[in-house]
Amino acid sequence: MTSLDSDLRGLEDKTEVFVAQDQPFEKPAKEFVPGPFFMNIEEAMPELAEEKSEEDSSTEKKLAVDRRDLMRLFGAGAVLASAAACVRRPVEHAIPYVTQPADAIVGVPTYFATTIDRVGVVVKTREGRPVFIEGNPEHPLSQGAASIYGMSELQALYHPERRRHPLLRFGSQLIESSWDDAYTSLSDTLKGAKKVAFMIKGTTGNSYQFYKDFLKQIGQSEDGVYVLESNTLFNSMSEAHRLAFGLDGIPRSDLRRSKLLIGVGTDFQDGGIASIFETKSWTAQFAFRNGNKGRFVTFENRLTQTGSKAAERHPIAPGDELGVTLAIVDGLLANAGSKGSAADKGFIKSVVDSQRALIDEVKGRLKIEDAIKDLVSRGAKGGAVLLAGESSASSENGTLVQIAAIMANILLGWFKNPARPGDLARFIKDAPGIDTLFVVDVNPTFTVPASFNIAGLLKGIKNVISMTAMPSETEEYASHILNTNNPLENWGDEELVAGFWSIQQPTVRSITNSMQAEDVLLWTAAKMGKPMGFEDYRGYLRLKWQGLYKASGITKDFDTFFNAIQRKGFYVSQLAKRENATNLADVSASFKPVAPQAGLKLVAYLDHKLGDGSGSERPVLQEAGDGLTTIAWDTWVAINPLKCKELGFKYNDLLRITSPAGVIEVSVYPMPGLHPDTIAIPRGNGHKKGASVISDGVGVDPLVLLEAKTDPLTGDPVTSGQVVKIEKVGKRYRLAAMQKHNDIANRKDIMPVQTLTGAVKNMRNFKDLDDVPDLYPRHDRVGDKLYNTSWLFPEWKASSVYRWGMSIDLDRCNGCGACNVACTLENNIPHVGREQILIGREMTWIRIDRYFSGEVNNPEVAFQPVPCQHCNHAPCEAVCPVFATTHDQEGMNTQTYNRCVGTRYCGNACPYKVRRFNWFTHKWNIMG
Repeated sequence: MTSLDSDLRGLEDKTEVFVAQDQPFEKPAKEFVPGPFFMNIEEAMPELAEEKSEEDSSTEKKLAVDRRDLMRLFGAGAVLASAAACVRRPVEHAIPYVTQPADAIVGVPTYFATTIDRVGVVVKTREGRPVFIEGNPEHPLSQGAASIYGMSELQALYHPERRRHPLLRFGSQLIESSWDDAYTSLSDTLKGAKKVAFMIKGTTGNSYQFYKDFLKQIGQSEDGVYVLESNTLFNSMSEAHRLAFGLDGIPRSDLRRSKLLIGVGTDFQDGGIASIFETKSWTAQFAFRNGNKGRFVTFENRLTQTGSKAAERHPIAPGDELGVTLAIVDGLLANAGSKGSAADKGFIKSVVDSQRALIDEVKGRLKIEDAIKDLVSRGAKGGAVLLAGESSASSENGTLVQIAAIMANILLGWFKNPARPGDLARFIKDAPGIDTLFVVDVNPTFTVPASFNIAGLLKGIKNVISMTAMPSETEEYASHILNTNNPLENWGDEELVAGFWSIQQPTVRSITNSMQAEDVLLWTAAKMGKPMGFEDYRGYLRLKWQGLYKASGITKDFDTFFNAIQRKGFYVSQLAKRENATNLADVSASFKPVAPQAGLKLVAYLDHKLGDGSGSERPVLQEAGDGLTTIAWDTWVAINPLKCKELGFKYNDLLRITSPAGVIEVSVYPMPGLHPDTIAIPRGNGHKKGASVISDGVGVDPLVLLEAKTDPLTGDPVTSGQVVKIEKVGKRYRLAAMQKHNDIANRKDIMPVQTLTGAVKNMRNFKDLDDVPDLYPRHDRVGDKLYNTSWLFPEWKASSVYRWGMSIDLDRCNGCGACNVACTLENNIPHVGREQILIGREMTWIRIDRYFSGEVNNPEVAFQPVPCQHCNHAPCEAVCPVFATTHDQEGMNTQTYNRCVGTRYCGNACPYKVRRFNWFTHKWNIMG
């Protein structure tokens, strides 16, 4: 019998290098099991291992601020900012609560229903200060969950770098001013402007119409509102449905009724339009529940969190999404069980016949003909749906892929009676005629590829008014920099799904002398002598909501109706039923795909933790780490391990990536599951030096590599499929990956796996704590003198009727990291920064382990969240010399922090390695 050590050495030329090695801890000593009982990528493929050298430390990039300064900055900023926010109602009193408001009790939290990141949430406040954000359990789209980005708004609210005064530019100098001076300056600027325009972020609420109404009120054209949406899926899906059905909108994907889900470039669990709702509906049908489990099959060019949960996964190259989707449509057309009218089938057939060469080439090259036959056979039986997602939407054929997906869903019976297009191309065309541009909560010079020359266009505009809470690259070209509110300080609304309205209300007064952008415009219009008739944006919203109130038929007065909406957080209006016929004749005329180029292709995908880059100044998002690589505080290029071997690249090698548009240098991470012709780089980092202390010097921006190509139907930038060249720089740069291994020995005990049949058989057999294997078994044998004595320390005996417990469904966990972020924010856990993560000193209380198994090109992925287990026989308690960690009466492992003397014996004894130790003393009342 060979040892595990020799098995690992012999795997270097095999394809299956991530197969789990399930040898137990109890093997005889001669069967050497190399600690720490895992197989990392360097052991499995030694040729990818980084070479150790004395230059390692010198090649490590340092954060622009060290960890202690980072924590001082954020700790002091949060305290001082929140302290400034303590004075609430009544505002005119110097000391709060001289007369205590009837609805405020000191020590008792208040809760507000609002909307953040298009998700319904509940904000917990104490004495006027928001302290935690969680999902609204009554909100049908969030169902009690909040997005990672939404939860992190707390850090944005109390961020020390928030602008605290309006800034006006005089020559090359930015001068602090009052809001009165800012209104006067804006009024004078607008009075002399020939063409005024707005660039705003994507919205489904009434704010879009408000900007149009403002332009009309001051005598400007309403067409001057341009929407900048970084997630191109919004625009491609909306345009596809407009062409197919004449509907300007986005469908809601309720997966609870589907039995088969087919994905093409979809990552709806991480980057979907309504990712929380879609993930919730997915888990209801596709995770094990009551003996039922749907089947999920996906085709994708990079390994995604959604794809990692697929029952069957097929790697494809960037640009293959259209061919794969049409191949599925072709198979459904030939199946007698397909749905759809004869007219629809005729138009679909004409499209398929015109693309026959593309379909045959893709099926032959990817060898997916058998897989498509199986999908068609299953799908024709009913209950199947096809989703084409963000990855497919970011190519030149992004809208055509969405149209092909509509065709597939028509044939699957998904459409029975079945956002506005992107404005970037329109703005580029109109920019030379604009002399005053409001840039509201967007950062186009960073989020749009440099090849589109947005910076040059802004230089040519006489007056650029930047309205944002945080510093950004766009401010370099601004004549006015106006500090606006955080979403927690704003009024607003969203209609993400037709007829489903979510309200946004302020949970705290402005804490930095900021204003809501819409309120600034209302005051400016009044200063110009052209008032819009509203005191504030809340008044405008109330007017718009009166239309919903009148249509509702509710007999109560409007104030009662609106107050009830604020308490609940949302309202569902009754939409009239519409019979919507397909319009596939026009679709077939528009179906002119762009042929993909040959070569190594770049996918510059959105890191949905950081968003379009606006989340990069929030350390909780930087430190959460990527779900698949676990890398924090950095940018990396993911390349297939076999491709790395072919090109001679090793883990952490610094690569130079070149395209006709630009060049960047970034370290390589060998990532299983990528198509060999794909390299993937996340977006969100790589800001210009000086933009923020937190994001300064963190990562690189892959958008500099992209040529100025667009989707012909939407005008959105193409961020997938750019042909690039890569070469070694000759240096190494260490990536701060929190998990150093990809597989683990003795896995059958640590992460047991069973078949669906076995799960159905055992689903009523519950286990308790006594069924958990003892991680510290007795070393003495029956009959020995010491057998009846306790080993080292006695087990804890329950002395309370209460017993705490928590279960985690590993079949549903997709490694998103939301629990990690929520735990960090709730418990004010310190952020340590890249340098400390490199030496294993991360402080997060929940670790999410990720394990690969199977083939390199198509691995199986498992996620395992590991919090403190609150062991009944906890070794951390026995080894502590000062009793800083003890058991309470209800079975919880509790800490007395001021007893700890820092021996770290508890960390050594913890079998789960989830003990954390704070290596520094932070003075959180000192800034800088």
